[in-house]
Amino acid sequence: MKDPAKEIRVMVYNLIKVLGYSIYDHVPDGAEFPYVVLFQFNLLPDEDINETFRTGLTVTVSCFTNFPNGVGNSDDVDMMSNNILEILITKEFTDTTDNFSVDSVEFQSSDYTRENNESGFLIAKHTRIKYLLTEL
Repeated sequence: MKDPAKEIRVMVYNLIKVLGYSIYDHVPDGAEFPYVVLFQFNLLPDEDINETFRTGLTVTVSCFTNFPNGVGNSDDVDMMSNNILEILITKEFTDTTDNFSVDSVEFQSSDYTRENNESGFLIAKHTRIKYLLTEL
């Protein structure tokens, strides 16, 4: 069994890129808000996978915005997250990678982090998406 994380990361990156957001694996110093970070790509344990599917993984996509004046709300990250979910989940997934076909994509969960920092008030929305795949 091959590890699908790299191939799915590339596919997710390319799909989000068409929305025009800045996307990072690691945020560089001085990056301008808002932006998206592709965090974790975790293989699912065997007991979480229906025998119809060969492998699965969860992807964490995080949207960040910052308010320099220290006041703001989650509207921007909610909009970004909704746009990303729409393209990743409701898109007809006839796409395959070199080694995997995407059989199922579903929203798992989301949560927020908020913090005051030296540059203002940071809000992030972390969304987890589950992919079920068949190795080709």
